[in-house]
Amino acid sequence: MADLAARRQYRELVPADHLPARLTIGKYSFRSARTPLRYGLAPGDAARAYEEEDYSGPSVLSAEVIQEGTKIRSYGNVEDWDTGLSVIGGLSGIYPQDEFVCVMKHAIPFSVARAKSVEEAYELSWNRDPIIPFGGVIALSGFVEEQLARKIHETFIDGILARGYSEKAIELLTAKSDLRILALPTIRGEIRDYGYEAKSISGGMLVAERHRLRTRRITEIVATSQKKPDEEMLKSALFQWIVCSFVRSNAATFGDERVTYGVGAGQGSRVDAVSVALSIAAARCPYYKRWQERRDFPLVLATDGFPPEPDSIETSYRYGISALMSPRGSRKDQVVLDRANELGMVMLSPESNERPFTHR
Repeated sequence: MADLAARRQYRELVPADHLPARLTIGKYSFRSARTPLRYGLAPGDAARAYEEEDYSGPSVLSAEVIQEGTKIRSYGNVEDWDTGLSVIGGLSGIYPQDEFVCVMKHAIPFSVARAKSVEEAYELSWNRDPIIPFGGVIALSGFVEEQLARKIHETFIDGILARGYSEKAIELLTAKSDLRILALPTIRGEIRDYGYEAKSISGGMLVAERHRLRTRRITEIVATSQKKPDEEMLKSALFQWIVCSFVRSNAATFGDERVTYGVGAGQGSRVDAVSVALSIAAARCPYYKRWQERRDFPLVLATDGFPPEPDSIETSYRYGISALMSPRGSRKDQVVLDRANELGMVMLSPESNERPFTHR
């Protein structure tokens, strides 16, 4: 049986022996990771993961493998978990007393929630959309106990990364032989690495400093509109801004101070990103549907670049959004602001005017 399981696990493994065992970029060295990748960007394409030799802190590559599953992890699984780790890391420094859950797919945090317990954060994040999480992975900042494991067992996901698991939780989760289960006790630890993003291109490579969020407090958010925000609105704006910074541009997220209700990612225009985030949530998000009945607190939309036209403002207004958080810098900033003032919306910006575009 063990031999059969091993054959199943590696049946789609694309040989990667022709890829280098070590890489060097300037003074930084990388070695091939212990666990192979099933395939790369698409089935049939070889891939390898590399570990930075001087790295310290949480990493998908150093996580304990509780169960690899009948099919070992792919390039996409690692990328999803890594982005989830980055989101948790970005939130942990701002909300040190909270737990976080990220539902990841295609390296996009389609649902992120924070709460006082990991169980509550899971409920908030997973119930945001009944369709998008299907076949994705989840990253949790906390420890998985039996009750939470039972809920996870009822869902279809490719993998889970958490701080740890109780014996009963492991028993329940490993009953799904195709589920990849990783444990990372240092999941909220400080990351110390070379701090660059690298991407190969035809005939060369692109290297850039990794963006570090500068907006970390509500006091670092400024209002430019006639209508001013209250503290609850600023708290929602900060949370949505942090999540938005990890979403592929053109990006838009909206929700309250604990959970994303909608995400628009990788769209060709900013108004399309806004429309996708809002329209899908209107169709499927139970939190948004309940909010529409009461409208008893403000919802804030964040987008990673300045709206070049008033259309994003008008679309947001139609869906009941109270405030929009974005950088400044468009030639039509005043036109956009004038329209927001006409509609009675609050316009917010990061004091630093950072523009955290994400391209993967």
